[in-house]
Amino acid sequence: MNMGSQKVAILVDSGTDLPADFVGKGRVFTAPVQYPPKIREPAVPGAASGPFLHKPERESPPAPPSASGLFTRLAEEDYEAVLIITSSSRLSSAYDELGILASREKRLRCRMVDTKSVSVGAGLQAILAARLLDMGEGMDEVLAKLEFTIRSTKTFLCPVKACEASKGGFPGGLSIRLGFL
Repeated sequence: MNMGSQKVAILVDSGTDLPADFVGKGRVFTAPVQYPPKIREPAVPGAASGPFLHKPERESPPAPPSASGLFTRLAEEDYEAVLIITSSSRLSSAYDELGILASREKRLRCRMVDTKSVSVGAGLQAILAARLLDMGEGMDEVLAKLEFTIRSTKTFLCPVKACEASKGGFPGGLSIRLGFL
């Protein structure tokens, strides 16, 4: 875990999709995400009454006491640097909130990574970062490789229902075209 002259931790938000046995062991830690009260809009635009749908604007930020407590814990565990990897800054405010906490942190060198992806893509970036650090790469080299993979790859998720739809398996003949590797 001690890379050259730095012991580097990886901090992800709880919306990041990682195997359960990957988090909390070694260098990977999770900042919990709170979800806001439901934002309700009419199902039909302009409707005065009728059914309402839950439609959150954005994922809410990590709980500040828990997230700031993580920075304290990392400093107490002799980490010198933290690589903060979150879901897209355009989809989740976790990037902004963890960035604010990181900017106030004086004990640790903090660097932010905006994966420009959601849970699965962010998880893949966190796994790559951990493997590179475990191989002895420094934080700056890891950041450069993460930035390259973020620019040059796209992560797509095929939910079961979308896979069924691609085969024409939905009632009413709904069918969509998907690319499979």
